Amino acid sequence: MSSSEKRIVSLVELCVAKLCDSLVPPSSPSPPSSSSSSFAAAHAALAAAAAAAASSDSRARVASSPAPTHHECADSSSSPSSTGPLRAHTPSACASPSSALDGGAKAGGGGARGFVPLVGWDTPREVVDMIARHLLATRPPMMSRKLEALVVFTSAPPPPPAPPVSGANTTGGSPNATASTVGGDERVQPLFSYSGGGIDCLDLSREPIGVAAARRVAHACGASLRSLSVASFRAMSPGNLVDVVAPLSGLVSLVLDGTATESAVLQKVAESCPHLESLSVRECDKITDAGVIAVTRGCPGLYALNLHGCSLVTDASLSAIAEFLPKLEILSLKLCKSVTDTGVKKICQSCSQLRALNVKLCHRVGDTSLGAMTTTQLQTLNVSFCEGVSATSLIRIAQACSNSLTKLSMQYIQPPYGKLADIAREAPNLTYLHALSVSGSQDDTLLAQVTESCPDITRFYFGSFDGNGTYSSGVTDFGISAMAHNLQSLQKLSLCSIWITDEGVNDITRSLKALQSLCLLDCPRITDAALVHISENASQLRIVQMLYHSHLTSAGVRALSTCKELREVRFSIVTGVDDEGIVALCNSCTKLQNIMVPGSRITDAAVTAAMQLKDLTELDVSQCPRLTAESAAVIARAAPQNLAKLSMEGMMWVRNSHVSGIISACTGLREFFVADCDFVTGTTIRVNTNPHLRVHLSSKTISMF
Repeated sequence: MSSSEKRIVSLVELCVAKLCDSLVPPSSPSPPSSSSSSFAAAHAALAAAAAAAASSDSRARVASSPAPTHHECADSSSSPSSTGPLRAHTPSACASPSSALDGGAKAGGGGARGFVPLVGWDTPREVVDMIARHLLATRPPMMSRKLEALVVFTSAPPPPPAPPVSGANTTGGSPNATASTVGGDERVQPLFSYSGGGIDCLDLSREPIGVAAARRVAHACGASLRSLSVASFRAMSPGNLVDVVAPLSGLVSLVLDGTATESAVLQKVAESCPHLESLSVRECDKITDAGVIAVTRGCPGLYALNLHGCSLVTDASLSAIAEFLPKLEILSLKLCKSVTDTGVKKICQSCSQLRALNVKLCHRVGDTSLGAMTTTQLQTLNVSFCEGVSATSLIRIAQACSNSLTKLSMQYIQPPYGKLADIAREAPNLTYLHALSVSGSQDDTLLAQVTESCPDITRFYFGSFDGNGTYSSGVTDFGISAMAHNLQSLQKLSLCSIWITDEGVNDITRSLKALQSLCLLDCPRITDAALVHISENASQLRIVQMLYHSHLTSAGVRALSTCKELREVRFSIVTGVDDEGIVALCNSCTKLQNIMVPGSRITDAAVTAAMQLKDLTELDVSQCPRLTAESAAVIARAAPQNLAKLSMEGMMWVRNSHVSGIISACTGLREFFVADCDFVTGTTIRVNTNPHLRVHLSSKTISMF
């Protein structure tokens, strides 16, 4: 930070501090008007400081535009790879066709985490307007990563964070959250985007705040709020959720993923939010047909609906969708195990504007429904694990949507030999193809034909599994070389159980200069030399995943330390990896965010090195036999604040005290896996005071890719 930038920050902080000092707490008997002169003085000082700072440094940006519009906020949560025109004011993850393909994007949005102004609950709207305008006109680059005016509602400047306290949290938030009680009101710090008309985009999915605070924030926003996310806010009861959505009559986008949402909540949404256009209730497994039917009738403008994991939803809901939402564009039914061909067929026949359909793991869906597809605008289709789907219906859909279809996932579908190439020829605009097959009939010729037909593919998953627990494929280095020649725009590549050698990896990394992610699963001829080729030819890689490779050692992992752009490394069940490789990566690749080394031979030293990574968000050290209780202590003591997902499964030394200590210290944690830790009990979950944290005592489902 330059000296002039520091000056800007200090001046603005000083002026905002003056403003905060003048605030009247909500419990104060003094009328709000008594502080109006202080508000005016603080605002004048802020304007003067901003003008002085701007004139002293040419790098201070001057924005002549008003506060950011909703589409700028949408950029923080919408999938960057989505295709087709999306509603500018709908930042919901489920509004993206690419998100629908994957079953919904991860919750959470927010924006800049740097400096934010403090504004009182009783601050007049015109004062908030003036402050926002001046902040937008004077912020240097380090103040905001996006064009968002982020404001914190609070009744006074927050006190220093208190040390962790085990036990229940009286405010309903995390024990380390910036929350206390002033005049009966919680002091909270939620993020929101500000526009001239008020608050229009509120994301409470990542903030460690209490339930009462979340309700009050939503009520304060009122009808001006257009987008709300409370994803993974597990502390909210159905009654709390009903109370939150009740006053939000202007809402157009709502994300309730991973909450206690049930049909009563959706019925209140239908009653209170008639303008809703995008709704995501991913993994809300208590929702029944009554709630979905109410939404279809009460929200006729709904065009994006994510029901991923709503296992109680049946064909009755799909019939209502087909009847009341004929203009539906995006629908995810992933893991809706109760739906059948009957209901999906009605959707395919009635919703002629569908752009994205996800029926992954809907085992009772097949050709009968997909063969009735009437849309010619389909962009994304996910039929993975749908045993009744054949190449016939996929070819028909590809023919009807040849100009629009860009993403196709057909994992574990069984097309006869050559049919995959036929599908590819009918869909030449594919940019995403997941073709992990059970047919066992893939070879070099097929791979060359598929990639030649779809040269624009940027994400490609390919391999073969025979269904008997062993992998088989006829793909060799020759096919890999042809693929690398054909797919010059490839960014993400995952190959499963093919006979690729180190030389094949050399061809890939030398030819594919746009490659960002490489995953090799159970390719038995891969050795450390492959990792050396990656380090020499593909220093731009951000993700490297090597699963079930017995010939890899720390010598190869250490070679990757030259890849300074690495964000994620995964070495699952690679028993030759120990501290030497992982410590070298942590010391050299400081941008690492995800480290997954389950089943490796690392010790506490590797965990200590990982804790030095300020951007670390995920750590998986499950079933690492050389770890001790010191690792738990190091995580609790030194974990970076961004750590959101931690896996320590199968660690026999882990006790309730270790888990509780980590939960208390890591307030940003969202997922904690401690399955097969015999001395960890449900008591740990009952004392968990983090409203967003989910502790898993049963084994997590491991995704192959």
